[in-house]
Amino acid sequence: MKRYIVFIDGICNLCNGLVKFINKFDKKNIFVFSSLQGETFRLLNEKLMITKNIEYVVLYSEHEQKAFTQGKAIEIILKNLKYFHIIGYIISIVPLFVTNFFYRIISKHRYRIFGKIDYCEFEKNINNKKILK
Repeated sequence: MKRYIVFIDGICNLCNGLVKFINKFDKKNIFVFSSLQGETFRLLNEKLMITKNIEYVVLYSEHEQKAFTQGKAIEIILKNLKYFHIIGYIISIVPLFVTNFFYRIISKHRYRIFGKIDYCEFEKNINNKKILK
């Protein structure tokens, strides 16, 4: 069965909004969520050694046992969401260096634009079955 773990920056308002968005349109129930600051990511990262570009979203594919970051993570997420899969396929046509460029700009300025919070908020808005600690 195809399942993805979406790791987000738990104190980022944009990231918490992304979790709500994914959860709302995840009609196949293939996404579960965890924080980049959590134990699940720490243990997984010991195996994968993801050392760059983890400031916003890391998508881990359990069936491929592979992690995706930046524009590729967003592309895969969108391809698997009802109504937004078309956007994901359009993004896949754009060269990865272009989507990564925009990803890094948004990531760099996300706290200033969207703000941040003191604690991981997405857990109170998501079914506990979809949360990994």
